[in-house]
Amino acid sequence: MKDHTKAILSGSFAGGFGYTLTLPLDYIKQHMQNNVSFASIVKNTSPRNYMSGGLIGISTIMPQMAIKYLAFQQFNTVFDNKMGSAFCAGVVDGAFLGPILAMQSFKQMNHQMKIKTEWDIVKKNYGRLMVPMALRNGVYTSAVLGGYFTVKPKKETTFLQNFAIASALNIPGTALCSPFDVIRAKYTNQLLQNNNDGGLLSLSRAIFQKDGLKGFYKGYSSLFVNFALRFPITFALQFEILKLL
Repeated sequence: MKDHTKAILSGSFAGGFGYTLTLPLDYIKQHMQNNVSFASIVKNTSPRNYMSGGLIGISTIMPQMAIKYLAFQQFNTVFDNKMGSAFCAGVVDGAFLGPILAMQSFKQMNHQMKIKTEWDIVKKNYGRLMVPMALRNGVYTSAVLGGYFTVKPKKETTFLQNFAIASALNIPGTALCSPFDVIRAKYTNQLLQNNNDGGLLSLSRAIFQKDGLKGFYKGYSSLFVNFALRFPITFALQFEILKLL
């Protein structure tokens, strides 16, 4: 089996599993980033609603993870630089993922919203929905995937070792990507409220003027736990699948 086929298959299956496992945490993160308290989320959310937007998300996350690993493979043959290649791969997969995943965010914030209505909003704001997710995934992928190949032992590693390495790299990864994720969450909520005044820079300034730097870390605890489970599991599982192919 060719290397690019292995990257597509392993990335897709590992990404789908990791995403499904952590979807409720993503729901909590989206609401906390828009100033909803954790206690209020738990009190007012039914078990079913925690999986809101799941079908949209998993139909996107599987090709997205395949794109990430395939792009990393291709960029690394050109640049021969793990951190730079991982950043470029993250930008590519984030640009693909951003506009579509906004539809999941709409569903998480408004359970009754129709898919056609969601898609109409996405079409009008495609570029702006693309940018923060591309930057979020770029810096996170550089820290975790690029960082892994920088510190990885030369000997063959086990699932638990890969999970541990990725979990440690998740700390700088989430710290770097949180501002872009907060901007993305607030922008999608802004569109949901039919408020499209200004753009991403205006929104960023408004966040900073209101809360300073801590405004870019709203819901950080949920983001950290979500990513600490999803991506180390996805990452470690991807290597295990590769061994079988």
